[in-house]
Amino acid sequence: MCALAHGWEKTMKARWGLIATSAGALILFVPHAPAQTLWFTNVTDDVGATFTPTRSPRYGFMGAGGLAADFNNDGYADLFLLGGPGRRDALFINNGLDADGNFSFTDEAEAWGLPEPHHSFSCSAADFNNDGLLDLFITSYGPGNGSPSPGYHKLYRNNGPDADGNWSFTDIAAQSGCNLLVPGLTDGTGSAWGDYDLDGDLDLLVACYHRTAFGNRLYRNDGPDGFGGVILTDVTDNVGIRSMMAGFVPGFVDMNHDRYPELLMVADTGTSHYFVNNGDGTFSDQTPSVQDLSGANGMGSAVGDLNSDGLLDWYVSGSYYDFLNGPGNLLLIQNPDGTFNNIAPGTPVQDGGWGWGVLMVDLNHDRLIDLVETNGFGGEYGNEQSYLYFNRGNLVFEEVALDVGFVHTGEGRGLLNADFDNDGDEDLVVIATGEPVAVYENHLLEPGQPEPDNAHWLRIEIDTRARDSLSPFGMHTLITLVTGNQHEILVIDGGFNHSSQGEIGAHAGLGNVSTVDYVRFRFSDGSYLTLANVNADQILRVNAPFNPADYDNSGTLDFLDVMAFINGYMSDSLTSDHNGDWTLDVYDLLAFLNDFVSN
Repeated sequence: MCALAHGWEKTMKARWGLIATSAGALILFVPHAPAQTLWFTNVTDDVGATFTPTRSPRYGFMGAGGLAADFNNDGYADLFLLGGPGRRDALFINNGLDADGNFSFTDEAEAWGLPEPHHSFSCSAADFNNDGLLDLFITSYGPGNGSPSPGYHKLYRNNGPDADGNWSFTDIAAQSGCNLLVPGLTDGTGSAWGDYDLDGDLDLLVACYHRTAFGNRLYRNDGPDGFGGVILTDVTDNVGIRSMMAGFVPGFVDMNHDRYPELLMVADTGTSHYFVNNGDGTFSDQTPSVQDLSGANGMGSAVGDLNSDGLLDWYVSGSYYDFLNGPGNLLLIQNPDGTFNNIAPGTPVQDGGWGWGVLMVDLNHDRLIDLVETNGFGGEYGNEQSYLYFNRGNLVFEEVALDVGFVHTGEGRGLLNADFDNDGDEDLVVIATGEPVAVYENHLLEPGQPEPDNAHWLRIEIDTRARDSLSPFGMHTLITLVTGNQHEILVIDGGFNHSSQGEIGAHAGLGNVSTVDYVRFRFSDGSYLTLANVNADQILRVNAPFNPADYDNSGTLDFLDVMAFINGYMSDSLTSDHNGDWTLDVYDLLAFLNDFVSN
């Protein structure tokens, strides 16, 4: 089937709900289609983000990376893009909003000390030293004016502003021990940060595409080295994950709600893995518990609660062409026993072409998480459009990308979301290999439509610097939103994806809810913080207290904290549910007193 016909057939199936049965017949279902309240505009040129990455001879057709992160802490997400061997990386610093409410970027890569062109694949951002500044890791194979070679991965420490207000990065990869995966091996694909041992600092996993070198490396963060670097200890062979043979997209997510993050590794041609964290510094390979994962042609990865049952689900992109005999995309719904069922077969979600980056995000704020996928390979198979699957409820998805202005046809690889203009809705960026990057602004509604009153939102960012036991930037925090009898969970997982990464934090669409009864945080150290009567339509920036008993967040424990706890307790407010069991009783008092006196 030619690419054009293949794309047409898929669009019709997705739009009209055609599902092929095992007997080859077609069943028509009519998905619920509420009024359209979503519209994207390609604003790449308008915002000054015109950029075309170049291909490296080493895995170049598979990678095109970038990420969104607020590197200068001004409250606006910046955009970092890898340039490849023929172009310097771009660090598009967000200029904020102009008088008309529009955002724009200025490329400051050279001023920040980023290198000349180099052979790159992917990147990730995290605060590895808990100083409140986001640092940058890049898988790289050396200067662009030479051939790819080993030993050139980069870990850029964010130095913050100097006396003159100038920001900069310093590469500390070599002194920290993460510039090379395996001696003599020119490799390294995706990377991810996570606090797998819950000691309060972020560890680094770097994936390797080589099939027999066992090159995937997990580096435990053992703190500062005293010379501006960080001690990263290779613990790969000691934690039970050496069986991974290849890797594209690693991620650390607490899938079973025991606080310890699992390791999700999406990889090509049957080498994806699911490792459950044992809580003792080791992992157990539970790949067989995830239906069809062992046979996936995995490329991209995203996690979220698709059916609002309080369990995290997993979306894995793949390739869906006859000659590959591949299963296409996987839509993995978690069961209460921790296993996963793949519900993609026979639905529009399964066939996303040659899929790469994927996202789970509520784009239209209807309290249902939508799916986004970019794809492409070129050659005789052509490039299909990127796809946007609206979640219509009950795990029914409708493809609507072209209808809402999300139009991208090319060799998409990286895919990320961020709210660049701080208006509450999530914008999208598609990074293609050897083709222009595309920035799509989310307007939430088509031009000329009245402002919707059922599209409220909440974005959450967490500052954990006051407490060393917490993972930086709130990583692995489980957030529960309570409105009436409805509970919604969010997690902060770093936004990992194929060669790319979205903005760190949590975003929720709230529909017609203008006030959230309770927003509960279960931090990575097991402590709780509960806020009551939180207004929607805001960026909620939360400072985690230095001690769970610091109820007035003053930085000291005193009589005022006791009174704040008692006032909540006596008024039956869950803000004083200190042990997080959703009830107020004597156990909360004992837990509060224990934290109060233990300081």
